[in-house]
Amino acid sequence: MSQGVTSDMLEELPLFRFANARANDALSSHKAVDKLEKSKGMLYQRGLVLRLVKEWPGKTSLQLAQLGNQDRHLIARRLPDLAKLNLVERRDPGDGGQITWWPK
Repeated sequence: MSQGVTSDMLEELPLFRFANARANDALSSHKAVDKLEKSKGMLYQRGLVLRLVKEWPGKTSLQLAQLGNQDRHLIARRLPDLAKLNLVERRDPGDGGQITWWPK
């Protein structure tokens, strides 16, 4: 079971900002991203998802969400951020199978 996100884990994560709202998304989406970044909520979420991937490598985003008792969409949104930071790897079997996530 996940032990949560420690302050040490958060300090390891870069404070990169990624475009988490698309250009054509509503203004409220952009405001929500700004609020999450300013409150360090995004950093916390990335730390949480990284912890889940490290604890349960080779799982899908849905499986990680279920194992960590988290919202599937939160997990699915943060995984690409972590991949851009080179902290996790996305593996696509290429045969229509499920995409899995692995720590780097």
